[in-house]
Amino acid sequence: MNNTLGTIERCEACCEAADNGILWESLPVPVFGNPRSTRVKVATIAVNPAGGEFLVGANAKTREERLPLLRDYHKRQRRDLGSSDILDAQERRDSCFCIAQGIPRNCCHPWFDPLELILRGMNPDWSYFKCTVVHIDLVACATERAWRSVPEQAKKTLQHNCRGHFRRTLSELPRGTLLLSNGVEPKDIPVEIDFELEILNALPRLKIWRGTVLLDSRLFPFLGWSVTAKNMKDDQKASLWAVVRQYPFHPAHHTEPRYQTNDRYKKSAEIIK
Repeated sequence: MNNTLGTIERCEACCEAADNGILWESLPVPVFGNPRSTRVKVATIAVNPAGGEFLVGANAKTREERLPLLRDYHKRQRRDLGSSDILDAQERRDSCFCIAQGIPRNCCHPWFDPLELILRGMNPDWSYFKCTVVHIDLVACATERAWRSVPEQAKKTLQHNCRGHFRRTLSELPRGTLLLSNGVEPKDIPVEIDFELEILNALPRLKIWRGTVLLDSRLFPFLGWSVTAKNMKDDQKASLWAVVRQYPFHPAHHTEPRYQTNDRYKKSAEIIK
């Protein structure tokens, strides 16, 4: 069994966790997008990849529509993956939102749609499809059931075993990258966070956590909210955008080359006015 931090693709550390429901044929996904890119300004944070990233019902999506499965490499277990398999998996994660030429893909999982609109409302240059935003999950493995249906003890095991992988991914981000937590409380994020809690006047109420993350002597600005983008009401969105626009990091980008915009978000400017 391989549990080396440098080879998360081969990781089987949670195979003995009771009733965890891991989708074992899918490779772990420590990050969506390329965290080493100098274009990256923001990293969003959530819990774990959806099984729908890989499957539609019991059937695998086409290779172009998903991230890697073991079948792509003709392997039965993660531990059997070779170096070339791992390199291919990493390259596919790096380009999951955009191909190398900066052209956005149109087949990303719809889970990212509401979060993309939240990002555009914060800053028009913050977008997965402009390669300025990546996404990191606390747990790298997809589960067969929704996270809320995974037993509590299994959740704790999965989160504990992924702590090192999560921290390593953060360490790859450009210095000063803004971390945005989508519905994940600071206490559940395995890094040191110095934050203040604010409750906005939106209806229903929205909790905001803002502060800094300290990781290996590096500081990252941090902002989190208590309601996921998918479930956020218009009043909550407006209140969140107002907070971000008052924050020192907005706007905080030097001029970047212009990239094509994903067709699904052409009308986002009208939605977020």
